[in-house]
Amino acid sequence: MIKENIGAHGPNLEVDSYKSTTTFIMAGGLGTRLRPITYFIPKSLLPWNGKRIIDYTIEPCIPFSDNIIAAANIDTARRVFPYIRSRWPEVKCLEEPKLLKAGGVIKFHMDLISDIGTDNFLLLVPDHIRRVNLKDVVTHHFTTENEITIMVSNPSETNNQVIVENELVTHYLPHNRPLFENSFSSTGEYVFKWSSLSKFLETQREEVFDIGWGVFYKMLQLGNFKIGAYHVGDWLDLGTWKRYLSLSNRRRFK
Repeated sequence: MIKENIGAHGPNLEVDSYKSTTTFIMAGGLGTRLRPITYFIPKSLLPWNGKRIIDYTIEPCIPFSDNIIAAANIDTARRVFPYIRSRWPEVKCLEEPKLLKAGGVIKFHMDLISDIGTDNFLLLVPDHIRRVNLKDVVTHHFTTENEITIMVSNPSETNNQVIVENELVTHYLPHNRPLFENSFSSTGEYVFKWSSLSKFLETQREEVFDIGWGVFYKMLQLGNFKIGAYHVGDWLDLGTWKRYLSLSNRRRFK
């Protein structure tokens, strides 16, 4: 099966190879899908098995990522950043001047990221619970010399579909399109080659755009980027408040 081949690991890398990796975490917008819960607590700080949800995103990145950045809009930042700064002082917190969506946020902070100096750009969201080793994902991206590695999971009705041929992404479809045998759900998380991503962002005139259709799909359509996939196995998008409450009892993620 194609699925079994996705994310085949290359040779082990020395720890120093990961020092050129910047992890960028979208630490929270308005959390509209999780309302009314997020009227009282930001989605990044929702409890999950004795921790905050964002802990499950930051903690696995500490061993291999020298630079970890959390970005949030001003209102959410005031509630989320004090926790991040106290729990994870190594994380740099950046405020968004307004709601820009993921693509727009990265473009807004592009000069700062370039000044840091990075080869690999790992983009994560704060409300996902994963079982994958993120270091393995970066290893795969690095050793296969991909310019984009998209993380995928089993097909679902709630995510855009990625069609994979021989570990390379060939199509990107809305979730309401028919599923194909070798299609998977996008998790909305990626590893980019920063030099390729930054050059693409320089050509974008929009100020507000998302990462899926506004960046990944456009780069896919251009056809001159090497784009691969990594199957992350068990993965949860907490999504709506009903899903959060129901999934919090699923033992396999405890």
